[in-house]
Amino acid sequence: MVKRDVFWEGASSSSRNIPVVTYVLTVALLNLAVGYFAAVCLAHPLPRVGWWRLRRRTFSLAAGHASPAAVPAGTLEVRSDTGGEGNPATRLPPPPVIAGIEELPREWLERLAADGIVPQSLVEGVAHIVRLDVNHYREQLLETEVSLRAVGSSVTRLAAQGWIDRLRAVNQEWLDQQTAAANVLAQRSGRLGEHEQAAAALEQVLLDQAAQIRSVLNALSTWDALGSEHVASRPLIDQILSLLVQAHSVRDRILDLLATLLRPDSGQVHWPVTIENDPVTGLPNRLGLERLLDAWWQSDPQRTRLLSLLILDIDRFGRLNQRLGTVWADRAAAALARLIYEALPREGSFEHLTRLGGQAFVVILGDVGPHQALSLAERLRQTVEAATFEAEGTEFDLSVSGGVIEVRPGESSLAILERLVAALRHAKRAGRNRCALDEGNGPVMLDPPQFPVKGRVVPLVPETTDVPFVSPALYLPPAASATATIVPAAPEMHQTPDEPAPAALPAPPEPVDHAVSELDKASQVPDGPDSP
Repeated sequence: MVKRDVFWEGASSSSRNIPVVTYVLTVALLNLAVGYFAAVCLAHPLPRVGWWRLRRRTFSLAAGHASPAAVPAGTLEVRSDTGGEGNPATRLPPPPVIAGIEELPREWLERLAADGIVPQSLVEGVAHIVRLDVNHYREQLLETEVSLRAVGSSVTRLAAQGWIDRLRAVNQEWLDQQTAAANVLAQRSGRLGEHEQAAAALEQVLLDQAAQIRSVLNALSTWDALGSEHVASRPLIDQILSLLVQAHSVRDRILDLLATLLRPDSGQVHWPVTIENDPVTGLPNRLGLERLLDAWWQSDPQRTRLLSLLILDIDRFGRLNQRLGTVWADRAAAALARLIYEALPREGSFEHLTRLGGQAFVVILGDVGPHQALSLAERLRQTVEAATFEAEGTEFDLSVSGGVIEVRPGESSLAILERLVAALRHAKRAGRNRCALDEGNGPVMLDPPQFPVKGRVVPLVPETTDVPFVSPALYLPPAASATATIVPAAPEMHQTPDEPAPAALPAPPEPVDHAVSELDKASQVPDGPDSP
């Protein structure tokens, strides 16, 4: 009897604990439900979504129809504010990975490192490679031109075939290099970040140049002048001169592009000083000009001091190329640079002579007003006009046209050079051998003052090289040009760029004017193919 009472007493105690257990289980289940709900909302936010949509999504996730793993990594699902489920067609792809310099071919990186260049972007690296390639291509053309001029006015058919084969090999190599550079840019289109526009422009220049080279190769392969025993060398020389003009255009455009990409005020000055100098004159080139302007603005951050620029461009320099050859035309440009440099008054605190490209020279004048700069430009122009240039007994005269501008506060280097070249073009249209002035309202012609300048003979190959900016190698001919001589001026050698080319090889197509940068139009030579 006692045992039975104990049993019922234990049963009564258990029944009293049932509500407690039920309460604990209920709380646990609610915690699980809240946790599951929070996990679903964190994985798939549902702004303004009704409970019925949540219920449907919960069932869908539970059934495995739309698990998070099924959504591609990096894919952003776009939903409307009204709680739409998200159309797969409107899903945005992940942002592209920017192509870095590690994607350049290994041999390119080795070439750049050997030249002391550390590019900061893929586009910059490609531009440097093209710059190196076009310089090598130019040297090969110069060697071929010098050798052709040395053999006389005609060559045998066998010798002419050899020159043609050599030209074809040189141009095919340059064509392959351009194609490779264009392919590197094209394959990474959309992954070049802020340099997409510069890359597209560079690629277009390379494609245009490649089309011109293909035209030359076709002309050389179909040349029908080899039917005679002796072939005139002049048409081949003219073809080389045309190729050199195209190479100079690419060279100057590449420097424009690099100056745009690596402008010092962007904080990306990382090129070696050696590439800032023009190899022909030793003067600062387009990159050097950019650095000089930046140095001036660093000393005048408020842009309150006077700054003027003048440009001098040799008139009809193409005639000298035709008559004397590119090597001697280079030396003429160097002699003119030396003449201008010696004529600078050295009165200001910031006077620098640079070579913009081709036959154009720019003088930067700090703390100098526009009218004072115009007087200096006229003095320099009249000094050149009074000089006689001499090359191994051959004398000739040169003249220059000029433009002068006053820099406006806050004006960029690109805008400065565009105005400067616009003033130069105005002087060219006014008859050449004159200077135009732009004080901010467009270029105008003024009556120039006359200066008492004395005539002098300027040798193209002086005996000394004591001018500060001139490198010792300036007056040494290229390796294959040691025996270079001036070919006697035959009647056809006086051909000007405005006259038709001699009949033989078809003339290459005119270069297509596609800009690499905003400065490209400013760097084009007003007289056409006059660039040395």
